[in-house]
Amino acid sequence: MLKYLALICLFFQVPLGYAQSIQIVDNSGKSQFFKNGKLALREGRTFFVRTERYNKLLYNIEVNHKSFELEYKTGSLDSIISRSSDSNIIIQDLTKDPSMRSDLNNYQPLFQYDVGLLASSYKSMLAIRNRSDFEARLKETNKKLEEALNNFHLVYNRFLIDTTISKEVHNLIADKYNQLQRLDKIRDSIDVGHLFNFCYSLRAEGDEMDIEITIKEKSRPDNIYTEKYNAKVYGGLRVDFHTGVVFEFFNSDEQYSFKEIDAETVRLIENTNGLSFSPAISLFTNVYYRSKYAVSPGFSLGFGLNNNAILSYFAGISAIIGEKKRFIVTAGPSISKRDVLKSKYAAGNVFAKDSRPENSDLIKKAFKPGLFISLGYNLNVNRILVSSD
Repeated sequence: MLKYLALICLFFQVPLGYAQSIQIVDNSGKSQFFKNGKLALREGRTFFVRTERYNKLLYNIEVNHKSFELEYKTGSLDSIISRSSDSNIIIQDLTKDPSMRSDLNNYQPLFQYDVGLLASSYKSMLAIRNRSDFEARLKETNKKLEEALNNFHLVYNRFLIDTTISKEVHNLIADKYNQLQRLDKIRDSIDVGHLFNFCYSLRAEGDEMDIEITIKEKSRPDNIYTEKYNAKVYGGLRVDFHTGVVFEFFNSDEQYSFKEIDAETVRLIENTNGLSFSPAISLFTNVYYRSKYAVSPGFSLGFGLNNNAILSYFAGISAIIGEKKRFIVTAGPSISKRDVLKSKYAAGNVFAKDSRPENSDLIKKAFKPGLFISLGYNLNVNRILVSSD
C-alpha cells in the first residue's frame, strides 16, 4: 500500500463511467502514470486515490472493495447557528427598552428571518440520501435565504447612513448581514450540483499492486462502473534465482599433438579448431535493483554443468527483462577445470621421436578462465527483499 493521492473526478452532470481524469499521484501531487498509461509506484511510498467533486448523494465509491461514505463537515453551519442563537437572546433583551424597540421596528424586514433556522435547515438536509427529497428541501431553503438577502438589500443602504440608530441595533444588523452572506457562500457547497472531495491512501508493496475503483449509483445499484489498474512496484534491491543455458567461450580443453620435423625429431603443436564454445545448464543467484522500466540492472553469480560433466562458475552483469515473468541475460567471466599443458612444456618444443613424452604426460587439470553469456528465466514468484527506501 502507499503515501498520498490518486485522483478520480466524477461530475454530477455526466454519466456514470466518466473516468477520463483518473490519476494516481504521490505526496507532491505528481502523476505516477507514464505517457503510455503504465502505472509505476515506488516501494514503501504512500500514494493516494482521491476523488474531487464526488457527489455522495448520488454515488458510493469503493477502493479495492472497501466502501466509503463521505460526510460533510458542518463546523461553519454550527458556528452560524450558535451565533444566531446569541443574537436572538440580545434582541429579546433589547425589545424591553422602548428606544431600542423603536430602532428594531424601523428595520423589521431585517429581523423577520432567523439565520440560525436557515443554517439548521441546510444542516439537516445533509442526512437526506434521496435525491428528489434533497432537491425539494434545498429549493425551499434557498428560496427563504434569497428572500432574506433581498430584504436586507432593500434597506441596507439606508441602514448604513442612519446616524440615529443605536450602536447595539447597528451591531446586530451588521452581524446578521455578515452571517447571511456566510450562509450564502456555504450553501454553494451543499448544493446537489457541487461535489465533495475524497482521498484514500495506499502503500506500495510487493512486486505489483492491483487497484480497483468501483463507482455505484445509489438510485440504480445495478449501474456500476469499475476501473482497474495494475501497478508495477519499483525500487529496492531484490535477490532471486534463475536457471538457463550458458555458452562459454575461450576456455575449452587444450589438445596437443606432435608434428614430424624429420626422420628423427618432432615438434609439439596445439590443435586449434577456431572459436569454440561449450553449452551448459546453469543455476544463478541474481541481485538487482527493480527499475520502473522494462529492464532492471543486476549482478549474478552461478554455476553450470556441461555435457561432459565439467563444472563451471560464473559471475556477470545481468539485464532482468520483464515484470511478472522475468528473462535474464547475463555476461561476464567464467572459470572451470580444464585440460591444460603442463608448465614444463610449451607449444613449439622439439623432441626426439624416441624420447617424446606420452600425450597423457603433457596434460593436467587446472582452472582456466573464459567468458560466458547466459539466457535464463526467473524461477521464483516471491522475491527476497534486501533493501528498500
